Amino acid sequence: MTSYSDKQLQYFALAEIDKILKSIGKSLMQFKQLPQPPANYLQSGTNNLVIDETSYNLSEMEFEFNKLFPHCNPEQLEVYTEIGNGQVKPPKNAVMDYEENDIIIPPEFCDPDWKIKVRLARKWEQTNRDGHLQGVHMILIDEYHKRMHAWIRCTLMKSFDDRFVGGETYEISNFIVAPYTEKHKCFEGDIQIVLTSRTIVTALQQKYSLIPDNIFKFTNLKHFKDATEQDNHLIDIIGVIDDVRPLKHVTKTTNGDQFFREFVVTDLIHRVKVFFWNELATAFDISFNQATDQPVIIIISCCNMIRNDYNGDTAIRNMPATTFDLNANCDTVDTLRKRYPNEICSDEDDEIMKAIDEYEPEEADETDRRETIEKALTNFNVNIATMNRQHEQLNQNLTDFRLNFFATVKQQHEDMTKILTEFTINFYKQQQILNEEIQILKIEAKKMRDSFNSPKF
Repeated sequence: MTSYSDKQLQYFALAEIDKILKSIGKSLMQFKQLPQPPANYLQSGTNNLVIDETSYNLSEMEFEFNKLFPHCNPEQLEVYTEIGNGQVKPPKNAVMDYEENDIIIPPEFCDPDWKIKVRLARKWEQTNRDGHLQGVHMILIDEYHKRMHAWIRCTLMKSFDDRFVGGETYEISNFIVAPYTEKHKCFEGDIQIVLTSRTIVTALQQKYSLIPDNIFKFTNLKHFKDATEQDNHLIDIIGVIDDVRPLKHVTKTTNGDQFFREFVVTDLIHRVKVFFWNELATAFDISFNQATDQPVIIIISCCNMIRNDYNGDTAIRNMPATTFDLNANCDTVDTLRKRYPNEICSDEDDEIMKAIDEYEPEEADETDRRETIEKALTNFNVNIATMNRQHEQLNQNLTDFRLNFFATVKQQHEDMTKILTEFTINFYKQQQILNEEIQILKIEAKKMRDSFNSPKF
C-alpha cells in the first residue's frame, strides 16, 4: 500500500475541490485564500484558459469601464455600438438637459429613442495636413435655441452630406454623443453629436418656425483684449466696417501664395482689426461691393482672436468655421444702425450742453432726455474717432512724404555721385591721353633739334 505524506494528501484534497469547482465553471485559483497545489495534481478535464478568461471581477471591470469609456473617440464609440447591435442602453439618469449649457447628455451611450429637431446653421470640411478629407463639421440649432457641434466622418459623407442643406430643418435620431476634442471650439460646449451608419435623418417638410436661423453670442469690443486671455473657443462680433485696406498677397514656404483683406470693425467707440484670408477675403469683397445700406454692418461668427506678442496688439482672423453677414436683418444690427449718426456735428460739446440745458423736469420726459444725451454722446465719440482717423491719416501721409522725399534726395544724390564719378574718370582719361601726346611731341621736338644741330647743316 502506497503511503502519502500529509502534504501530498493535502494536494490531493485540493485537486478534488478544484475538480468539483470546475464542474460549475470555476476553479481553485479564484480562491486565493486557499493553498494552491502544483499543476501536476490538477486534472485538465476543463479548459483552464477558458475558465481563467471567464473569471471576471464584475465590480472592478465596471469601475474600469466607467473610467475609460468617456475618453473614447467617435470611431471607437461607433464600433462599440455596432458590437452591441444597437442594444446599448443609457443609465436611468441619462436625460436631455437644456438649462445650464447648450446640451448635456452623459457622453457614454447612444439611445435610438433620442430624437432632436434642429436647423443646420453651417457646415465645413476638415482635412489633415496632407489635404486628405477627414469629415464634415456642422453647427446645429435646436428648438430650445441652443447650439451644438455635429460630426460626419468621411466614410459616411456620401450618405449624409448631401442631405444637409444650410438653413433647412431636420429630425435626427439614433446618434452618438461624444466629447468634442477639436482644438478650436465654435462656442462653449464640450460635447458633439456624431452621426453613425445607424443614424436616421429626416428632413422636415414644413418650416419649423420655433428654430431660429442662427444664434450669436457677441463679444463686446470693449472687453476684446480681456477675451484674448481666455482663448478657449471662437467668438462672434458685430460692428461697422471701416478702413478697408487693399488686397495683399504673401508667399509662405508651407502654404505657398496666399492673400488677405484687412479692415476695421468698430462699435463707434472701440475698434479692432480683422484679417480675412483667401476664399473668405474674396467672398467679402463681393458682398461688400454689393452692399447698398450705409454704414455697412458686419456680423462675424466663429472667428479667432490673435495677439501680437511683440507689441500686444489684438486682431481677428478667420478660421474654417468662420462666416460673415453684411447688413443682416436682426435686432442687434438695427440697434447699432440707430446709434450711427447721419451727420457729424461740428461742435459736439455745444450739442451736449444744449441737450442738458433744454431739459425741463416738468415738461420733458426722462427717457427722451436720456436718449437725446446718449445720442449726443455717441455723435461726440464718433467725431473723436473720425478726428483720430484723420490724424492717423495725416501722420501716414507725412511719413510717406518723408520716405518719398528722402528716397528722392537719396536717388538724386546717387545720380549726381555717379555723374561726378564718370566725369572724373573721363577727365583723368583725357588728361592721360594729353600727357601721352605731349610726350610724343617732346620726343619729336628733340628729334628735330638734333637734326638741325647735325654737321650736315
